[in-house]
Amino acid sequence: MKYFYSLLAVVSLCLTSPLYSGNYDIIEKHYFSNDYVMPNYIAFSNENSPSISELKEVLLPYWKGKNEFDFRLKDEFEDQQGQLHLKYVQTYKGYDIELAEWILHTEGGKVLSMNGKLTDAYPEASEVVLSENMALESALDYVYADIYKWQLKAEEDLLKEMMNDPDASYFPEGELMFISEDLSLNSGALRLCYKFNVYAHEPMSRQEIYVDAANGEIVFTNNLIHTADVPSTAVTGYSGQQPITSDSIGSTSFRLRQTTYGNGINTYDLNNGTNFGNATDFTNTSKIWNIANAQQNQYALDAHWGAEQTYQYFNTQFSRNSIDNNGFALNSYVHYSNNYVNAFWNGQQMTYGDGNSNVTPLTALDIAGHEIAHGLTNFTANLIYNRESGALNESFSDIFGTAIEFYARPNRANWTMGEDIGFSLRNMANPNQYNDPDTYGGTHWINQVGCIPSQQNDLCGVHINSGVQNFWFYLVAIGGTGTNDNNDSYSVNSIGITKAAAIAYRNLTVYLGRSSDFQEARFYAIKSAIDLYGACSNEVASVTRAWYAVGVGNDYVNAVVANFSSTDTISCQTPLTVSFFDESVNGISYDWDFGNGQSDTVRNPIQTYTTYGKFDVTLIVDGGNCGIDTIVKTAYVDIDTANACVAILGNGSNPEQTECTGKLLDSGGSNGDYSNNEFGWITINPPGASSVSITFSSFDVEAGSSSNLCDYDFVEVFDGDSTTSALIGKYCNNQPPPTTITSTRGAITIRFKSDGGLVRPGFVIDWTCNYPSAAPTADFAFDVDSTCTGAVKFTDQSTQAPNGWLWDFGDGTTSNLRDPEHTYVLDGTYTVSLTTTNSFGTDSITKSNIIFVDRPVGPSVNSDTACLGQPVNLSANGNGTLRWYTDEFGGFPVNTGATLNLTQPASDSVFWVEDYIRPASQITGEPNNNFGTGGNYNGDQYLVFDVFKTMILTDVFVYANGSGVRTIELRDNNGVVLQAKSVFIANGLFNVDLDFTIEPGTNYQLGVDATNGPNLYRNSSGASYPYTVPGMMSIKRSSATSNPTGYYYFFYYWRVKEPDCVSPRVPVVAKWDSLCGITSVSELSLSEQIRFYPNPAKDAVTIELPSHKGSLEVDLWSLEGKKVRDLYISNSANNNVKRNVDLSGLPAGLYFIKITNQTETVTKRLVIH
Repeated sequence: MKYFYSLLAVVSLCLTSPLYSGNYDIIEKHYFSNDYVMPNYIAFSNENSPSISELKEVLLPYWKGKNEFDFRLKDEFEDQQGQLHLKYVQTYKGYDIELAEWILHTEGGKVLSMNGKLTDAYPEASEVVLSENMALESALDYVYADIYKWQLKAEEDLLKEMMNDPDASYFPEGELMFISEDLSLNSGALRLCYKFNVYAHEPMSRQEIYVDAANGEIVFTNNLIHTADVPSTAVTGYSGQQPITSDSIGSTSFRLRQTTYGNGINTYDLNNGTNFGNATDFTNTSKIWNIANAQQNQYALDAHWGAEQTYQYFNTQFSRNSIDNNGFALNSYVHYSNNYVNAFWNGQQMTYGDGNSNVTPLTALDIAGHEIAHGLTNFTANLIYNRESGALNESFSDIFGTAIEFYARPNRANWTMGEDIGFSLRNMANPNQYNDPDTYGGTHWINQVGCIPSQQNDLCGVHINSGVQNFWFYLVAIGGTGTNDNNDSYSVNSIGITKAAAIAYRNLTVYLGRSSDFQEARFYAIKSAIDLYGACSNEVASVTRAWYAVGVGNDYVNAVVANFSSTDTISCQTPLTVSFFDESVNGISYDWDFGNGQSDTVRNPIQTYTTYGKFDVTLIVDGGNCGIDTIVKTAYVDIDTANACVAILGNGSNPEQTECTGKLLDSGGSNGDYSNNEFGWITINPPGASSVSITFSSFDVEAGSSSNLCDYDFVEVFDGDSTTSALIGKYCNNQPPPTTITSTRGAITIRFKSDGGLVRPGFVIDWTCNYPSAAPTADFAFDVDSTCTGAVKFTDQSTQAPNGWLWDFGDGTTSNLRDPEHTYVLDGTYTVSLTTTNSFGTDSITKSNIIFVDRPVGPSVNSDTACLGQPVNLSANGNGTLRWYTDEFGGFPVNTGATLNLTQPASDSVFWVEDYIRPASQITGEPNNNFGTGGNYNGDQYLVFDVFKTMILTDVFVYANGSGVRTIELRDNNGVVLQAKSVFIANGLFNVDLDFTIEPGTNYQLGVDATNGPNLYRNSSGASYPYTVPGMMSIKRSSATSNPTGYYYFFYYWRVKEPDCVSPRVPVVAKWDSLCGITSVSELSLSEQIRFYPNPAKDAVTIELPSHKGSLEVDLWSLEGKKVRDLYISNSANNNVKRNVDLSGLPAGLYFIKITNQTETVTKRLVIH
């Protein structure tokens, strides 16, 4: 339900009336302090309570979309009443927030209540400056003991015996986490610290010591006696005695090579190096390989046998000849580097590290199968290795690695990956065990929205998110029942691992493409099952139910049920574009009839209606053996001028609205909420209108982070026909709009943006237009009154909605555009006039001597003439950078510098050269952060500055805590983003190129998009405002609410300069004399005679020879070596040859013309522009 927003200030310690949120009812909340934003206790009704997996969803409104918060499960237990209690620690960026705990009290998977203490704002101090060793030194200086437990051998030996761990030690290891000195959860007090457990022998003490990771201060200590149990498993061998094939190069000399399978299976020794070219053979004096030694060569046999079994598996199960189905040689390289705990496929071979003291060599059978299966993927779907496609890539390798283990070693096979090496990487039967998701979008899922792939986020979860399809495969093969993270109960019948693998194999090798995602994997897995076992078979049922179990798609229904939904289908005007969404069950193919003579067969079509009327929409769904079902929705689409105009504001640019009256809704339509991560705009522009008025009949858009800021979700209103028009206002729940807004022009533009957090019902806007009632009153503005480039932007400011404009720029040129941009060619002072017209009459205005143009003097130039075949040397002199063009106006430079040398004969040519003068930069702002105090900061703060004349902010320096993409924003005094630049910023001091052109104005803001926290250094004291470049700009203060002239945020060493200046272009002529020095044409070789022109060319080039007899073959080649044109010329008489070569349709670039006669071949360069 849409409703108008009103702000109520209510403070309450207990709320007992039911509140509805999501799919659950809150019946009670307690706040133990008026200072808390987060409640300390929440209880739910038995009928509508959340599941355990919805914990973050319940709390997200209080976090205001801060999705970097997470939870770590610390403990769980079941009481005598059968209730399960789970204790979580709140985390930020993977670090625990000490004392921020949240306890869930559950029964039957439903949460009855939850309680604890949490923080609602990101910790401000998250910088790690000190290494762990440096922080430990601070902790030991604080304890200042004479001797510590780890320094006493007897104490260490006893600990190892007690822990049954030969590596156990009392030596402290640091753990990064957040804590405050006063143990509060205030974001400003929380500091990122190393936590050490320090056990002193004399004087006796044991303490948890928290050391600030930025400056080494002791933030908090906790006295305790505590021990830890860290079990370890030693693995000495993997698969026992197994048959392999090796080759013999003598009666007592054998190698780990064989050619029986495909093009060979070979295993090599890298000898702990990393250069594949230096690898050697594993050799043995007997065909019985027993090569266990200190170098762990026995594990090379695991790699070799694993490769053989992988080949045999794909060959016997799917008749595939190696991973490329063409005998691809399977080469394995063992003993890679030192202490290398990994194995990888690099597109050519498998490589295995030896592990370390805790991990044995990574040549286990399932790991070998996993890595080789990456090769299979490379040769089939070739899934891109990031985001969802990358997760599918990893999952298919896990699937086949496990299937190969069941094939080759069934008595020891299991559902964990890599368990032989000392620990498991993943558990397909229980992905959550290793923090992988078993449900799409569920616990441990790496969110894909806005995710930028990096090593830090596992390329947006390629290993982590693979757990979804891994668990799907386990359920299809083994079966299972349960409830997933979506609180959906499922029951899947086993079809066995052989059939499950066959379906996965067909899905990968037949259907999936490079960018396939989980939705596609589901659709084509079902299709693969139908292909192999028939529609509505038990196999199709299990495949579909297993995908439902992991949160992808609907549950299986043993019939076809046709249904669909759509976006709003009622409109007052055409065209109306409707998106249809299939909601059918067991559909394979789809036949849509939109009622307007159009049809489609895609699952989710988009149809544009261009005529008025009421239209029935029919969907026929064919499920093969499952049957066919039809649904008809009568008069489903209704387009009539009598209908109220309703527009939906979706993502991106929306169709312009030209009706005088209408209604605008957010993407949720009449009843729903808007969605996360929206960014769209729409213009209301009725022809002939003098203004447009919009009225907010309802408004509920998430409030911003502070009372005067809309930085999460917001609506912007612009006074004109685009988002570059003047901003009227930016609105959200804590900055609500006035009831009615009226534009000063005949158009108004509305833009909406939402983040990834809380969503609300949105808005309903009614609009009406106002038509002119008198002749216009002419007026205009311009962006600069003095220019060294000649470029000026004029803006019409006339009233009464003129529909005709005539500009006279005072230099003999005119324009009929409303807001023209004009470039003056000559220096001088110009008078500009504007005449505007509407149906009531005409009005004019003249502004005298308002534009002063002072362009740099054009360069001095030297033309040149040369004999045919000799170079032509053109030159110019100026005060800046000389740029050469082929046209007087527009185009791109063909050269820069003082000279242009033309080495190949061509037709006479005219070039144009200009003098590009770049003024020197000036420095302002603090040069570095070596003043006052400070630390890293994640909030939305900025520097405030004025600009006195047009300038360019070329670059700044920042200090980053961690590498990643940040978006630097230039905002106006209302916080509206004027320009933005997303830049990958490396950890530490980093120079950020901006090149923001800024017009004169006051209270500009330079900040960072704080959606995910900038995590940049800022000084909290010691600033010395103002920082001024006389006559150009001045940095006045920071945005801090307290002590704004003491804080200094983010941006150091500003480089600013005046705009670049450009002179008029001056012509330079290149001429060739084709006859000088030649007494007879016959003296010339083919290379000397041949001419082709123009060069550069566009649509055609002319080939000319003054005198030639015989045949010529002319070929045009691209830079990539592809022949793109050819021409055969036959000339029986010894006379002039002249032919045109068509170049139309060829992309711009460098080409080569190859011309061949009976005795000679000539190659020339040709530029196509």
